[in-house]
Amino acid sequence: MTKQNAFILYIGELEAGRALAKAVEARNWWVDVSDETDEALALYLTESPDLIVIDAVSDDSRAADTYHHLRSVHTGSILVLTNDRVWDFHAPDNLYTMLPPTDTAELVTFVTDVLGEVPALDVWTASF
Repeated sequence: MTKQNAFILYIGELEAGRALAKAVEARNWWVDVSDETDEALALYLTESPDLIVIDAVSDDSRAADTYHHLRSVHTGSILVLTNDRVWDFHAPDNLYTMLPPTDTAELVTFVTDVLGEVPALDVWTASF
């Protein structure tokens, strides 16, 4: 991962992904946004993202399908935005879950923590 030029793959609602892209452009990070499973998988294969963000709130079944495909090949960090506190309780340590953010700034703060810019805070991870 390059902290100066982090690449994030956002899978979910297009407008939310575009808002994240706009919010992090000053950091020289870039975000590709996909609302389709096949497109997201192709972007993953061609772009090698530093972080994958999956919005499970807007379409939980698509998110789960995409997640399981990516988890079979991706060993990096995945952040799932979900109301389900036990999204994948068998997941490795590099799966992060977050309740849907109240605004883009909250999401940027968490993404920054996950990317290692700031030490991760326990409050960000789901507690069981």
